[in-house]
Amino acid sequence: AHYAICRDGIPLQLQGSRIFRVTGSTERNGRVILTVLRTSRTALTGEGDQFGEHVSMTATGTGELTYEIAPMTGELSGAHGSSVLDMNFQSALRKQQVRQTAEILLSRAN
Repeated sequence: AHYAICRDGIPLQLQGSRIFRVTGSTERNGRVILTVLRTSRTALTGEGDQFGEHVSMTATGTGELTYEIAPMTGELSGAHGSSVLDMNFQSALRKQQVRQTAEILLSRAN
Protein backbone atom coordinates (compact mmCIF):
# COMPACT_ATOMS: atom_id res chain seq x y z
CA ALA A 1 0.00 0.00 0.00
CA HIS A 2 1.13 3.57 -0.70
CA TYR A 3 0.18 6.57 1.44
CA ALA A 4 0.97 10.29 1.43
CA ILE A 5 1.49 11.68 4.94
CA CYS A 6 3.09 14.72 6.55
CA ARG A 7 5.51 14.95 9.49
CA ASP A 8 6.51 18.34 10.93
CA GLY A 9 5.66 20.05 7.66
CA ILE A 10 7.62 17.59 5.49
CA PRO A 11 5.45 15.68 3.00
CA LEU A 12 6.31 11.97 3.03
CA GLN A 13 5.50 9.01 0.83
CA LEU A 14 4.97 5.80 2.77
CA GLN A 15 5.07 2.35 1.23
CA GLY A 16 4.08 -0.51 3.51
CA SER A 17 3.34 -4.18 3.26
CA ARG A 18 1.95 -6.68 5.75
CA ILE A 19 1.87 -10.45 5.46
CA PHE A 20 -0.30 -12.56 7.75
CA ARG A 21 0.46 -16.26 8.22
CA VAL A 22 -1.19 -18.84 10.48
CA THR A 23 1.69 -20.48 12.35
CA GLY A 24 -0.13 -22.79 14.76
CA SER A 25 -3.19 -23.69 16.75
CA THR A 26 -3.91 -24.85 20.26
CA GLU A 27 -6.88 -25.55 22.49
CA ARG A 28 -7.52 -23.35 25.50
CA ASN A 29 -10.54 -23.71 27.79
CA GLY A 30 -12.28 -25.84 25.17
CA ARG A 31 -11.74 -23.29 22.40
CA VAL A 32 -9.41 -23.42 19.42
CA ILE A 33 -6.89 -20.56 19.39
CA LEU A 34 -4.96 -19.74 16.22
CA THR A 35 -1.51 -18.17 16.30
CA VAL A 36 -1.11 -15.68 13.45
CA LEU A 37 2.20 -13.99 12.63
CA ARG A 38 2.08 -10.58 10.95
CA THR A 39 5.32 -9.37 9.38
CA SER A 40 5.55 -5.83 8.08
CA ARG A 41 7.95 -3.72 6.05
CA THR A 42 7.85 0.06 5.72
CA ALA A 43 9.70 2.58 3.57
CA LEU A 44 9.42 6.37 3.84
CA THR A 45 10.85 9.12 1.64
CA GLY A 46 10.28 12.83 1.58
CA GLU A 47 11.71 16.30 1.53
CA GLY A 48 10.65 19.79 2.38
CA ASP A 49 11.50 22.96 4.24
CA GLN A 50 11.63 22.97 8.01
CA PHE A 51 12.60 26.06 10.03
CA GLY A 52 13.95 27.68 6.85
CA GLU A 53 16.16 24.73 6.00
CA HIS A 54 15.68 22.15 3.21
CA VAL A 55 15.51 18.65 4.74
CA SER A 56 15.34 15.23 3.07
CA MET A 57 14.34 12.06 4.87
CA THR A 58 14.47 8.33 4.16
CA ALA A 59 13.47 5.49 6.45
CA THR A 60 13.04 1.73 6.46
CA GLY A 61 11.36 -0.41 9.05
CA THR A 62 10.39 -3.95 9.91
CA GLY A 63 8.15 -5.50 12.49
CA GLU A 64 6.58 -8.71 13.72
CA LEU A 65 3.40 -9.14 15.72
CA THR A 66 2.06 -12.50 16.89
CA TYR A 67 -1.70 -12.62 17.45
CA GLU A 68 -3.74 -15.23 19.33
CA ILE A 69 -7.23 -15.36 17.83
CA ALA A 70 -10.32 -17.50 18.50
CA PRO A 71 -11.49 -18.20 14.92
CA MET A 72 -15.06 -19.14 15.87
CA THR A 73 -15.71 -15.69 17.37
CA GLY A 74 -12.93 -13.58 15.85
CA GLU A 75 -11.95 -12.61 19.40
CA LEU A 76 -8.40 -11.44 19.97
CA SER A 77 -6.94 -13.20 23.03
CA GLY A 78 -3.65 -11.30 22.93
CA ALA A 79 -0.73 -10.17 20.84
CA HIS A 80 2.95 -9.38 21.26
CA GLY A 81 5.75 -8.19 19.03
CA SER A 82 8.26 -5.52 18.17
CA SER A 83 9.23 -3.10 15.41
CA VAL A 84 12.23 -1.04 14.32
CA LEU A 85 12.28 2.08 12.15
CA ASP A 86 15.64 3.47 10.96
CA MET A 87 15.42 7.09 9.80
CA ASN A 88 17.98 9.29 8.02
CA PHE A 89 17.65 13.07 7.84
CA GLN A 90 19.90 15.29 5.78
CA SER A 91 20.20 19.05 5.28
CA ALA A 92 22.96 21.40 4.23
CA LEU A 93 23.99 21.79 7.88
CA ARG A 94 23.80 18.25 9.24
CA LYS A 95 23.01 14.58 8.91
CA GLN A 96 21.08 12.61 11.53
CA GLN A 97 20.34 8.94 11.98
CA VAL A 98 17.54 7.93 14.32
CA ARG A 99 16.39 4.45 15.34
CA GLN A 100 12.90 4.07 16.77
CA THR A 101 12.03 0.77 18.47
CA ALA A 102 8.71 -0.37 19.87
CA GLU A 103 7.63 -3.35 21.96
CA ILE A 104 3.95 -4.23 21.69
CA LEU A 105 1.90 -6.23 24.18
CA LEU A 106 -1.88 -6.57 23.96
CA SER A 107 -3.84 -8.59 26.50
CA ARG A 108 -7.51 -9.17 27.10
CA ALA A 109 -9.02 -8.88 30.56
CA ASN A 110 -11.61 -11.59 31.20
